[in-house]
Amino acid sequence: TRMPVHATALGKVLLAYSPQELRERFLANRVQFTRYTEHTICSPAMLRRQLELTATQGYAIDNEECKIGHRCLAIPVLDPGSNLVAALSVSKRVTQFRDADLDGMLKQLLLSARSLAEC
Repeated sequence: TRMPVHATALGKVLLAYSPQELRERFLANRVQFTRYTEHTICSPAMLRRQLELTATQGYAIDNEECKIGHRCLAIPVLDPGSNLVAALSVSKRVTQFRDADLDGMLKQLLLSARSLAEC
């Protein structure tokens, strides 16, 4: 399934960990930021802030930005040289994705990412 970069945790991780030139080209291309929900990021400035936060904290969250009732957590999969090779995510209904569960979900995703990076 194709999903919009600006409205998904996976998209934000892929952009945040891509080379700066690619990020800037994407943001400069005046991409139409379609609003999918009231929480959707709809401007390059807002997306830029989210990408900076994603790079700083090491993960991204889609908080009902693409679909009401769903949240998603995503992390990058990096090779030994810290280059982006993929991204992993978990998506759950809002009622099943509590902030208190974030650390546990992050640990599981990080274990999976390390395992994949070693392949």
